[in-house]
Amino acid sequence: MRACACCGAPFHSRQPDPLARCEFCGALLAVDASGAHAPLEARLRVSERDAWRRLLAALGDGARRAWQPYESALIWYPFARGDDPRRPLVPLAVLPPLLERAWHASGADLIEAGPEPEAGGRRVAPSRGVPADRPVVYYPFHRLVLLRGEERFAAWCDGIDGELLLPDDLVPRPETRRRSLARWWGPALAAGAAAGLLLPAGPGLLAATAVAAGFAWKAGRKR
Repeated sequence: MRACACCGAPFHSRQPDPLARCEFCGALLAVDASGAHAPLEARLRVSERDAWRRLLAALGDGARRAWQPYESALIWYPFARGDDPRRPLVPLAVLPPLLERAWHASGADLIEAGPEPEAGGRRVAPSRGVPADRPVVYYPFHRLVLLRGEERFAAWCDGIDGELLLPDDLVPRPETRRRSLARWWGPALAAGAAAGLLLPAGPGLLAATAVAAGFAWKAGRKR
């Protein structure tokens, strides 16, 4: 019995058409005339332009000013369906460390793979044993390289669902603002208290509030 290369459900082809749809998850599957599995290719949904847009939006204002887009490439890596539901696709070639560590497969329409990827790009050949009962599935990834001076860092974008994978040097730090506020609130309160003690009650309160507000504004500008 054949299985869907996308979700693993049993697959029964009732159509002479070489493209059939999995009844469980709806993925398109390529089956040749003999019933054997043909190599499959996930249908590209995220363009290079969209991948850059997603990456620059994720970096934030400071990183966008510091880093400049340098180059990009569309790369197709081979996978086979695995038996572990936590890892439904097993790579058949060595993946970049970031993809190996953090990428999560998503559902995709699959079409029969030709000699070259239909959407362009470079296909990586399997370097590990290909299971005889499971097809090779090629998934697309955009490799996006950013440049800052002599430094280069590569981010990855899933060509199916747009999932972004960023190296640690490019990951935005949302806690930066909280740290900045914590660093400035102590001096702000001390300065405000001193102003309140040295000046009369009314002007002292106003001065204390103004000093604290000034420190808080400066902390916000330091993000």
